[in-house]
Amino acid sequence: MKTILSSSNSAVRQNRMASVSLVNRPAAAGSRVLTPTPAAGEVLLVGLVMLLGLFLGAAANRAHAAEPFPAAAAGDLILKSHTHMGSAPSFEIEQTRVDQITRLQAGQPAGPAATQTQKSIIRVVNGNPMVVELTTTEAGRPLRAIRRGDQLVIQIGSGPWQLPSGSYAQMKDQLATPYACPLPGRGKDSPQWQMAGTAREQDAECDIVETVGDSAVAYVTGIMNKSMAAAVSAGAPQPSMHVLSYQVRQWLARPDSRKLRAEQKAHMQVTMRPPTGASMQVDMATTTTAVYRHYGEVTIEIPQEAEQLLATSIASR
Repeated sequence: MKTILSSSNSAVRQNRMASVSLVNRPAAAGSRVLTPTPAAGEVLLVGLVMLLGLFLGAAANRAHAAEPFPAAAAGDLILKSHTHMGSAPSFEIEQTRVDQITRLQAGQPAGPAATQTQKSIIRVVNGNPMVVELTTTEAGRPLRAIRRGDQLVIQIGSGPWQLPSGSYAQMKDQLATPYACPLPGRGKDSPQWQMAGTAREQDAECDIVETVGDSAVAYVTGIMNKSMAAAVSAGAPQPSMHVLSYQVRQWLARPDSRKLRAEQKAHMQVTMRPPTGASMQVDMATTTTAVYRHYGEVTIEIPQEAEQLLATSIASR
């Protein structure tokens, strides 16, 4: 029997705050576990690009010149938007990410950049528990992931549903709040937001807000280094990341500040140290566009095999 979830049969969850937890739970005894163990830098890079994309997959576009507005007003809109997304019955995100990856040697390009494009659909049904479904492709194969509450199962290609581990296990944390963006806060390393104008998007009047310069770089660097470290097996050499720039722009509909569009640009350099062989350094320039739509209209169908695995995972805790 399949389980179908919609916004009509899920209780609305209020005031969901952004978080990127780094909790790792052991897989249930007897469960199928997918454990990608990189044998070389190129294999590690595949998982790394996927992990980066999940975290960075909210938005993209470098800040444009605009009349200055009070910074507090922009920050308030971002917080209002985040609260709205956590209480909306359901919605869908259509995401397109374009990566330009350049292998580096002694800090210089070792050849032309390789460009890859990844399209994803993320469906969210808020409730208790919240259910999130991701459908995309990874390494040329279809990938589907379903997170319900604190549990995650994935299917790669036509293979069986499985409990993830390794870099795939990090998807659970990133899908906890797939609409999250760097929230404004206090302190010198806090992401800051500013107003950038107004526009119409999806036939709605919108406020446009964007991050101030590179104010989110320190925050993103810290989160990504922790996420990458958690994705690597214990005792294995840890990759490291240097975020060179990170900017986000969002279109927030009036009057509730629901997200309609988000654009992001990120530029980083990553050093990977495979278990064998020399270290590999790559330069990554990532552009991501996300369109938010179908508010209150989304349903998520959980196949029987995935439902059984989710139930087994909960029972074994």
